[in-house]
Amino acid sequence: MTSCPTASILTIPAGNSVLETTCQRYFWQVRATGSTIEDVVLPVFHRGAVASINASFYLSRTRKQSNVLIHLILTSAVLCTPLQVEVSDPAAAALNQQVQKLLRQLDSDLLAQRQAAEKALIALGPQVLDRLPEEVDSAEVRQRLQRVVKTLQLQASRNATAASRVDLKGKMNLATALKSLQQQTGNRIEARGQLDAPVQVDLQQVIFWEALDRILDQVQMNVDPFLGGRTALALTARPPEEQLRQPSASYGGIFRFEPLRVEASRHLRNPKIRGLKVTLQVAWEPRVTPIFLSLPAAQLKVLDDQGKPLAVDNLRGVSSAAIEGDRTAVELTVPLQLPSRDIRKIASLQGQLETLLPGKPQRFEFARLQMKNQLLKKAGVSVILLQVDQQKEELVAHVKVAYEQADQAFESHRGWVYLNPAYLELEPGKSLKFRSYETLAQGPRSVTLAYRFQRPKNMQNVRFVYETPATIVRQQVSFELRDILLP
Repeated sequence: MTSCPTASILTIPAGNSVLETTCQRYFWQVRATGSTIEDVVLPVFHRGAVASINASFYLSRTRKQSNVLIHLILTSAVLCTPLQVEVSDPAAAALNQQVQKLLRQLDSDLLAQRQAAEKALIALGPQVLDRLPEEVDSAEVRQRLQRVVKTLQLQASRNATAASRVDLKGKMNLATALKSLQQQTGNRIEARGQLDAPVQVDLQQVIFWEALDRILDQVQMNVDPFLGGRTALALTARPPEEQLRQPSASYGGIFRFEPLRVEASRHLRNPKIRGLKVTLQVAWEPRVTPIFLSLPAAQLKVLDDQGKPLAVDNLRGVSSAAIEGDRTAVELTVPLQLPSRDIRKIASLQGQLETLLPGKPQRFEFARLQMKNQLLKKAGVSVILLQVDQQKEELVAHVKVAYEQADQAFESHRGWVYLNPAYLELEPGKSLKFRSYETLAQGPRSVTLAYRFQRPKNMQNVRFVYETPATIVRQQVSFELRDILLP
C-alpha cells in the first residue's frame, strides 16, 4: 500500500467554495437542500483518510431541487491520520449558509415562501451584498434579487453617509488619540508637531466632529480645510486669541457648522439699504465628499438676545455651493435685515442644510473591449461602455453613466462625476490611468465621457474599469448656532 502522506489541514475560507489540492479525483453528484461543505463532503471519507479537498459547486437552481456537482480530489491513502478541518470564520460560514438557503427559497413553488425569503435577505442588511449572485436563470428570482440589491445598496449608502461615532477614554498623547479617531471612523487626519502633547478624553458614542473638537481644544490646534485636500483633515497651530472650537460649533450628520464672520452694512445715501450677513463654515467628514450643499432662506429661524425674531432678507433665496477643488469645507451666507443697535447678539440661528451625498462606490468592469454598448447595472446606476477606439498609440473609451434618480447631481456645475476613477486594469494590482478626458454629452440624469489612454503594448486580458457611487443620497440636516455676537 502507498505510504501515507503527512496529515494536512483543510482550511475553508469564508465565502469560498473552491479548495485546492493535487491528488486523485473522484466525482459525486448529490442533491443538496441547504447542505454545507461539511454536510456533503466530509461524511464520504473514512475517518482515517488523509485528504485535501477541492470542492467546486455548480448550482443549477430549479424550484424542485438544487443539483450540486462536487469535485473532490483525495489522496490515495485511506487508513492514515485523521482528517482535520479548520473553518476560518464560523460566523461568515453560517451567514453564507443562511444566504444560500434563502436564495433557494426565492425559487420556491409557494408565493409566501418567496416573499418571506426576499424580506429575510433584506433584513440581513448590506453585509450580504457581496454574497448575492449577479446572474440567475429564473426571471422571478432575478426580479426579486434586483429589488433586494437595490434596497440594500440604498441602506449601505445611508450607512456610509451617517455620522461616525467615537468611543475613547483615558489619558494619552495627541498622536494616540488621533490614530484611534482615524481607525474608528475612516477619516484621515494629518498633524505635525505637538503629537506628544497630553490629552484627557471621555468619549462614548460621540460623533466624530465633536470628538475631534474636544481633543483639539486641549492642544490649541485648528483644522485648515484646504491643506489636506479632499480626503484628509490637516491640523495647524491655533493662535491663542482664537476661541475654542467646540462651544461655538453645531453638529449634524457628517457636518460641522460654525459662524465665521458677521458683517453689518448701511448705505449712506439710501438709509433703507442696510443688512446683516452671517457667514457660516460648513465642514464634512473627509471620508465622504458632498456633491452639493444648499441653505434655503425659508428654512431659517433667527432670534435676537431679547427673544424676538430677526427677519431673513429674501425668504425665497438660497445660499448654495457645489463642492469642487481640494477642500473639506465651504462657506455659506445667511442674509438678515439689520437689527436695531440695542441688539448685541443672535441668541439662536436655526437652519436646515439640504445636501446631495454620494453613496457607496461600485466597481464596473468590462473585459471585452471590442464589444459595443455593454451595459452593467448596480442598484440605481447604469454604466454603458459604448465603444473602445483602439489606435496605434492611443485607446479611447466612450462611457455613459446614468442614474435612475440623480436630483441635481448632473447639472453643469456639478464636477463630482469627473473625479470618479476610470482606468485600464492590465493585470491584478496593476492599472493604467487615463491621460485626459472630455465630456461628450450631458443630460438631467446622465453624462457621457471619453477617456484617453496610452495604448498598452500587450492588450491581452486588459479590462476597462469605472467606479461610481451606486446611489445619490439626498439628506436634510438640521443645525442650531447660539450666541453669535454682532459688530
